[in-house]
Amino acid sequence: METDVEVSAVLEERTVPLAEVLGIKPGMQITFPHRAGTPIHVRLQCGQTQLFQGRLGQLHGSSAVKIERRLLPPDPHLPHPPGPDAPAATPAPAEAVAKTA
Repeated sequence: METDVEVSAVLEERTVPLAEVLGIKPGMQITFPHRAGTPIHVRLQCGQTQLFQGRLGQLHGSSAVKIERRLLPPDPHLPHPPGPDAPAATPAPAEAVAKTA
């Protein structure tokens, strides 16, 4: 859990004929079927392993991805934070907090 991994943000993919790819030169443009004004969906992946799906946005002047869905099944051997539907943690009694503080 203490290692770095490279995560890629895939904005869009398109299948093109090999002849077209071989003919690409600097300055040429490749078009994608995205309509202006619609959300840009992003897939985060590590190598070929898909991790999360979300939407492209901005946060503090930088590009950001708001995660909407996990694409990996949970690993039963790793601890996971509780999900949004998990019950709230029961607060410790005031006595216990005072004694441990």
